[in-house]
Amino acid sequence: MKNIPLNEQVAKYIERLAMFEASQQKKAMLVGRMMVAMILPGYCGKLTDIERRTGMSRETFGCLLRDKGWDDSAIGAFLGVVAAEAAFAAAQEAAKPVIVCLDDTTDTREQPRSGAANPSEGMGFHRSHKDKKTVYGHQVAGMPIGATGGGFLCHGFRIYDKSKPKIELAQELAKSLHLAETVSYAVFDSWYANRKVIPYFRERGYEVVCALKTNRLVYPAGHKMQIKEFSKLVAEGECCLVTANSKKYYAYKFEAHLAGIANSAVLISWPEEGFGDEKKMRAFPCSDASLSEQEMVGIYIQRWGIEVFFKECKNAFGAKKIILRTLCGIRRHSSAFCCSFNCAICQSLLLLPLSGIIDTYTVKYSLSKLAKTLANHFDNILNYFDDRLTNAILEGTNNITQNLKTNARGFRYVEYFKTMIYFYSGDFNIDVDLVTHTK
Repeated sequence: MKNIPLNEQVAKYIERLAMFEASQQKKAMLVGRMMVAMILPGYCGKLTDIERRTGMSRETFGCLLRDKGWDDSAIGAFLGVVAAEAAFAAAQEAAKPVIVCLDDTTDTREQPRSGAANPSEGMGFHRSHKDKKTVYGHQVAGMPIGATGGGFLCHGFRIYDKSKPKIELAQELAKSLHLAETVSYAVFDSWYANRKVIPYFRERGYEVVCALKTNRLVYPAGHKMQIKEFSKLVAEGECCLVTANSKKYYAYKFEAHLAGIANSAVLISWPEEGFGDEKKMRAFPCSDASLSEQEMVGIYIQRWGIEVFFKECKNAFGAKKIILRTLCGIRRHSSAFCCSFNCAICQSLLLLPLSGIIDTYTVKYSLSKLAKTLANHFDNILNYFDDRLTNAILEGTNNITQNLKTNARGFRYVEYFKTMIYFYSGDFNIDVDLVTHTK
């Protein structure tokens, strides 16, 4: 967009990036234009999309993502500060708790061939709970933040490249959290419910409500037993009915000491029609024992916000279609679209009339490329009307050659390839007598 100014709100958003010094204003401008292109509808996660929307070469943005001359770690810190400020402001205005979600997802990709020269960095095999199988791709741990019942903003993310345990990534995300300014909760699934993760959230002022596997040991009234064994001692009359997403559940809360959560409460629940069914029983520990059964359930179901966050990043912002090789470039691209995600939520940029300006510029840019092509080949185009000569025969021969190579799955030796080209292109008429072998 050489002649199109950045949206004012995006420009203000970029100005707060601490990673850009006065000498790096060009990088700030490029990041801002990337964000504008990502916010607009139709973005599919490719640099060619940014090229069409900005009128700048995709190589310019490719160099920005690969450039080692600037520290991109500050953008992650900035991302968290902006998200936390917006979340706590919304929570205080609505008088509701702040919710932080922690989970991971896998960006599934096709496994490269064994002989691939430059496969994408950081990819590997990961267990997908959604697909219930091992898949290949990037695994990302994300942590959105928001007010209860409201929208979520990206507070931070980490790409898991197996250089360090996933638990350490969760600890880093917890350490990066803004100190709680009001009642705040962290929710996550049973994978992170352990003594290595929970204390880091509590140090930042966030109480924990999470899922727990039913084979975990608890100590109700000082007795050591598994949760699924203790659930058999609970009578239906001792439970209360709670509602979650228009469905009713039997819930029973008891105080029990858990590793990593001292003086905690554990909620066990069953669907209304499946009380006592061990396979349908679920357990949820909470570090705030004063919460009621309904409050604990109401907080935990906010975890669905992170699923929406992952879906938006993959679909609306094209995270699942990013084609970059270096891990540094992937991380910077991901940081840019997380900033775009936050900016779109905070400023409602998806509805601005800027898209019409960009579409108009895209049309002009496409027409200018057509004009350059016509100018470069103008003499040859005129020659056709004088001599009626074309290279159609040559293009047809090339098509035959390419199809031959494709059908053969390639040739080991060039001589074999040349022989087959002569055979297929020479219009040979070879009569072969079929001989039937008889005894």
